[in-house]
Amino acid sequence: MEEGRVIELLAAHADRLNDPSAPLPEPRPEEMKYLAPLMEIAERLKATLVPVEPSAAFVRSLRRELVEAARRRQTPSQRSRRGWIIGAAALGSALSVAGVVALILRLRRERFQPQPSAGPAGVHP
Repeated sequence: MEEGRVIELLAAHADRLNDPSAPLPEPRPEEMKYLAPLMEIAERLKATLVPVEPSAAFVRSLRRELVEAARRRQTPSQRSRRGWIIGAAALGSALSVAGVVALILRLRRERFQPQPSAGPAGVHP
């Protein structure tokens, strides 16, 4: 008996248990000798087992534990790289603000500074 055929028949049987309209290939008589006990076990399990949903408290707890585990696994180099990026961004912002302030001060100084008058023939003294 081919393993691929067995897998196909058992998968189709499982699909049929969950959806009665699912197609079910017809097993040959020699296949039924082998498959009947397995199909019976599957049917008993389907009748016995019921879907279970985890409680909301369990989901919250698991999420918190997974996030904490991920933080613990984060390497020191990842943490320091993040610090460097934040530091570089802050420094870049500070330099940008300083540049704008310097430009404003320069423009004000030029605006209020008396212009030297040109002498004869446009020559500055």
